[in-house]
Amino acid sequence: MKFLYLKMFLRVVAVSILIFICGENINKLKSSESLPLVSPKAVGFFKKLTVAGAVSSAPGDSGQGIENSTDGNPATYQSGKSDDQKTTPVTASKISILGGYATTDAAPDGNNVPANVLDGNLNSYWRGNGVGKWINLNMDAEYDIDYVKLAFYNPRNARRTYKFDIEVSLDSLTWITVVSNGYSSPNNTALETFDFTDITAKYVRVVGYGNTVNDWNSYREIEIWGKPTHRPQVISDWESGDFSQWQGIRATDTAAQLSVVTTPVRQGKYAAKFVVRPHDTLARFSGERCEISHYSDIWNGYTQEAPDDDYYYGWSTYIPTDWTNPQLYGIFMQWHSRTSINPPIAFNIGGDSIGVSFRTGIVGGVVGAATYTYKNYFVISRDLYKGLWQDFIVRVKFRPDDTGIVQVWHRVEGQSRFRQIFSLANIPTLQYFSNLSLIDSRAEISIGSRYTTKCYIQHGLYRDKGGSNTNTIYHDNWTRGASYSAVRSTFP
Repeated sequence: MKFLYLKMFLRVVAVSILIFICGENINKLKSSESLPLVSPKAVGFFKKLTVAGAVSSAPGDSGQGIENSTDGNPATYQSGKSDDQKTTPVTASKISILGGYATTDAAPDGNNVPANVLDGNLNSYWRGNGVGKWINLNMDAEYDIDYVKLAFYNPRNARRTYKFDIEVSLDSLTWITVVSNGYSSPNNTALETFDFTDITAKYVRVVGYGNTVNDWNSYREIEIWGKPTHRPQVISDWESGDFSQWQGIRATDTAAQLSVVTTPVRQGKYAAKFVVRPHDTLARFSGERCEISHYSDIWNGYTQEAPDDDYYYGWSTYIPTDWTNPQLYGIFMQWHSRTSINPPIAFNIGGDSIGVSFRTGIVGGVVGAATYTYKNYFVISRDLYKGLWQDFIVRVKFRPDDTGIVQVWHRVEGQSRFRQIFSLANIPTLQYFSNLSLIDSRAEISIGSRYTTKCYIQHGLYRDKGGSNTNTIYHDNWTRGASYSAVRSTFP
């Protein structure tokens, strides 16, 4: 009996020691993975609470605090969130396509229009007469396509068999056949699945060769099944060794202010060096700048950001150890409306911190004195991490009303994992105008009773004028993609 009590005692001691060790290790792990809370001294107030408008974290994330300026919705600052999006398997799902993105080279046939194959109704259909006539679906973004489902028109239980090819393309110019000489099942009006090796595409078209009765190609529904692509849609990472991946440069002296360098470099062989000196002011603009830009729909796969677009962006920034703060602001990444007022969203260096600025919602006033229904500034990092590369992944859902989203993931050179440090939802992320005189000519987009515009990208450094110092900053690995994993895959 004594021996039995001794064994029980030793087991209790062993379990206690194990719990203690595990607890210590867990505490150390939590400590090593957590980012420090943003200081409450930045703007406005600081308090712990639950934000109904915030984008929810993945299970296990720790939303530890909230900091907010004096107007607008609060934002959550989160630590401990790692690359869940990178490692979680993604299954294929039906890709949503608007009816207006279906086109054909066949002659019109009354109400049997291309949009009918996207309406979810098996009682409507599209048809085009002629061997080789096609119907083309534009997904408006690149996807990894798994398979295509087709429902064919078979009137009065006719035992027709349709012959067709399925082709895919990234640019609607060069096509790859993924299903050659496909045939439908006779006497079947339900959706049929046609599988093939997964492939990345933006366009899918069905080329018809008629049926066993006549030359009509008649389809009730077409569904494309896939998942967001794992490669970015736009890559401007400087690996060309020059400025050709970008469309425009804004600098007073390009040779002195902008150069492609081999050190420091975050990935690949090249990065870009931006220099802004006193009086580097362009005639049309108020501040001093050296920026590179994507500003129209014709360059390197880039299209301007439009309402309802939902994109992920990635880039790396290096702030040298001799950096001194600019006069008032130092914007290093911005999404700019087609206007001459402040950008809707901008990443800024100022006061030894990094923040995100919002000038969105309904715009009033005039150029130089514009007002915004949502005007806010959030400090997202109290450390500039001088002498180290910082990696950013940013998601923006573009909306002029209160349905926009902005999320930020961040990592410092030497860290293996990204962490979500900022998340804000239920806010406008575009500008909304009643006064058309504030918008560039022919750039307005009508939404309801007001107007908005698309956005374009400016990247580099834009600061207030009047300072006496020279600022140098480096950027690398700029990309835009349809998913977190697409952008994340480009980082070392």
